[in-house]
Amino acid sequence: FMGDQDFYTINIESGDIVSEKRFGKRFRISSWGSNILHSDNKEITLWDPMGNIVWDYVLDSKYSRIDFIDGDSKSPSDDNKLLKPSLIVGSEGGFLRALNYNAGWFNRNIERWSFNVGGAPKRIWTHNQRAFCLTEHNSLFTFDVNSGKKINDILLDQYNYTRWYPDKSNDAMILANDEFIIGIDPLNGDQLWKIKEHKDKKIRPFDNNLFVTRSVVEDSIIIINNYNRDNGNLIWSEVLDRKKQMVEPFSNMEGFSGIDM
Repeated sequence: FMGDQDFYTINIESGDIVSEKRFGKRFRISSWGSNILHSDNKEITLWDPMGNIVWDYVLDSKYSRIDFIDGDSKSPSDDNKLLKPSLIVGSEGGFLRALNYNAGWFNRNIERWSFNVGGAPKRIWTHNQRAFCLTEHNSLFTFDVNSGKKINDILLDQYNYTRWYPDKSNDAMILANDEFIIGIDPLNGDQLWKIKEHKDKKIRPFDNNLFVTRSVVEDSIIIINNYNRDNGNLIWSEVLDRKKQMVEPFSNMEGFSGIDM
């Protein structure tokens, strides 16, 4: 069990505490496989369940973002499968790195690859065999997750996009902020389309459809727009009038007003 300062290993059958470790200060702690990863300023450390250091790595500067890559034996990869799973970490100095869970003999293979993206990574995520990084300078980079080879980099209007509903399909990835929704090609990182929508929206992809809904409370209506997920074209739009729907059932009962219910 983990807090932000304490690390306990507990016997699942008896509830006895097998080991415990209290760190000197609070920082981010995450579970990674059977081990624990902690991030403190620019130091990344992997601990085993007994509180022993597996490896530690010092970045060039304070970390900015972290994402995990789980090993998947069914997915295509390069020949060196021992290097998966991995960790993608960005630093404020503008570097993106992949660190290996299994660092090999004498921890010689902690770093799998690194790339200078020219600005602090603000968003990092992985999708199948791709790693994506959105920097403070609004650049979206696409990398091969195994080799670190840069596949693409494009310029967006802002970096404050959030990824919506991640899945393992090769349908367009959905990024959104308060102003726009954009579709990103999950293989080469190109921007496929861009839609301007209200900030108070809800987004739900379904197969090749992208449903965007929002409620206008003062008018008692719900607006539903259905876009094509591949090209961003509007397929249909519908306005649901909640007041009308509430009135109609009662208007249909006018002929029964004299019946004793």
